[in-house]
Amino acid sequence: MQGFPYPGMGADVHDLLHDFELQLFKTQLQFENTVRHMAGKRDQLLRKRPSVIFYDRGLMDMKAYMPAPMWDAVLAQEGLTEDAVRARYDLVVHLVTAADGAPAFYTTENNSARTETPEMARQNDARVQAAWAGHVNWRRVDNSGPSFADKVERATAHVLALVKS
Repeated sequence: MQGFPYPGMGADVHDLLHDFELQLFKTQLQFENTVRHMAGKRDQLLRKRPSVIFYDRGLMDMKAYMPAPMWDAVLAQEGLTEDAVRARYDLVVHLVTAADGAPAFYTTENNSARTETPEMARQNDARVQAAWAGHVNWRRVDNSGPSFADKVERATAHVLALVKS
C-alpha cells in the first residue's frame, strides 16, 4: 500500500497487521465513497447516463490477506457484513494472475511492488477468488486466450454486457 510494507501474517505481528488492514480498509472505503459521490454529481451536472466506475481492487480482496477472525473484526469495526460489502459492486471481473496459465508473462522485473513467487501469486489469486464467492455478478477471466489483448477483450465484454442491460 503506497510504500508501506505488508507486515505479514505471523503471530508476532498480529496487532500490526490488524491495524494495517483496518487502515487500508478505511482508506479504500472512503476512496470508493468519494468516487461514487463525485460520479453522482458529475451525472447530475452533465445530465448524462450514469458513470461507470472501475476499481483495480475491491474491499473483499483484503479478506485474502488476513486471518479470518481478523477480517471479521475489521468488518465489525466498520459495521459491515460480507454481503453488504459485495453489494457495493455491480460487477466483479477477476483477471486471473498470469502465474496461473501464462507463467512466461509473470515477472517481478517490471513491477517493484510485486514480490510473490509464481506459486505465491497463484495462492493469493485463489484466496481473492474465494473472497468474492457469492457475488451475484462475478466473472473470472483466465489466461486461456492467445494473448493479453484477448484477455482484455473478454473482460471488456463482461462490462459491456452489464452496461447494455
